Amino acid sequence: MAIQGFLMVLMSLLMITLVGFFGYGIDKLFFKRLRECC
Repeated sequence: MAIQGFLMVLMSLLMITLVGFFGYGIDKLFFKRLRECC
């Protein structure tokens, strides 16, 4: 049971990291396009 809980925490941390990384990349791309456009 303890191992399952640890895995759940690890997976949630991985998901948060991935979401943050993709959000950062999309944000940079979006602002880059915005500067080129306007």
